[in-house]
Amino acid sequence: MLIGLADEKIGGAERFFADFFTLYDKYPEAKFSAIFLTDKSSAGILSKLGKLEGNNPAVIRLINVSNRLKKIAEGFDFLWKIVINRVDILHVGSYTAYYYNRVKLLDRLPRFLRPKLVINIVSTELPYQYPLKDKDEMGYYRRFSPLFNNIYIDGIYCWNKLFKEYAEANSIIRSKPLIEAIKSRFSSDKKFFPIKKKKQIVFVSRLVPVKAPLFFLEAINVLVNEWKFNLSGWRFIICGDGPLKKDCLDFIAEKTLGECTTLLDNVPDSSVIVNESLCYVSTQDLDNFPSLAMNEAMTAGNAIIARNVGQTALFVEDGKNGFLAKEDSPHGLAEAIRKYIDSPMLHESFSAHSIRLTQEVHTPANFIRGIESFWHKILQRR
Repeated sequence: MLIGLADEKIGGAERFFADFFTLYDKYPEAKFSAIFLTDKSSAGILSKLGKLEGNNPAVIRLINVSNRLKKIAEGFDFLWKIVINRVDILHVGSYTAYYYNRVKLLDRLPRFLRPKLVINIVSTELPYQYPLKDKDEMGYYRRFSPLFNNIYIDGIYCWNKLFKEYAEANSIIRSKPLIEAIKSRFSSDKKFFPIKKKKQIVFVSRLVPVKAPLFFLEAINVLVNEWKFNLSGWRFIICGDGPLKKDCLDFIAEKTLGECTTLLDNVPDSSVIVNESLCYVSTQDLDNFPSLAMNEAMTAGNAIIARNVGQTALFVEDGKNGFLAKEDSPHGLAEAIRKYIDSPMLHESFSAHSIRLTQEVHTPANFIRGIESFWHKILQRR
């Protein structure tokens, strides 16, 4: 059972679970009957993004209230729909503090009515930021501490095994839930497919510190200005917007990288650029798995170049569908890019292997198999 509630914004996890629900709702071998709980405003945003089916009775819309009775009205509506739909497991797609009041009410239901509660943890930063409760600038401790300490959580399904290791080693969750990390991720977006390619290397991400766009630009600067590497018609494309946009533009101007580097900050659909690119680069600080953007780039037949951090090797098999930087530095990334550009004969096999991974490893069937196994374990727990 899923909840795709997001009052603040619709992020990658919400979009992913909307796609997952649409697929799972029609999956012939599904072992669970799924419903998708979301508030009306979020449902509207998802609909505009082409997610969910408008008349699907399994999409349950929760009310949005803006008056002084908001907490009571929304809470009662939530509990009523949980009870009448006989929800066995409530799987929260991407937890934010907005969920807290609802799951707290859920926790107070009598045992025979209360569904098992699963929280999906998508942040790679949480294990690094949560311990810094005295310097909690990102709000991780303030956001998750009430959840971990005050609510009985039956299971945690996380995008990153580091959270599992950290949470279990430090006993940060009072209820000691079952915690599992995913090993397979998929994209069901049909807009991504290989087409005639251009000599361009693309970076698609929010321009925020953890995504490290300046790391990529520093690598380009090493190639262009330090090594004087002949790019022979190659272009670097950065697709994204965010607080580091000005820093990126200033860096491009200062290092005179404009002849080979373009920053596109207002691209409604990056699939066109990803589809026609030969190579995709990811420079996240903590982990490049299970990046949806990277998964989509692999679906489009891109070779992948990335920093070797976290579980990145689950997506990038070094020397098979791309290169992992041997040294975690702009020079190390620059060397991987130079190696790729100097080896055009490798692209066809890299492209084929990227596509193969999305067809054989990172597939809907494998993800479904993993999450169903987890749900079965949750139901068996007392």
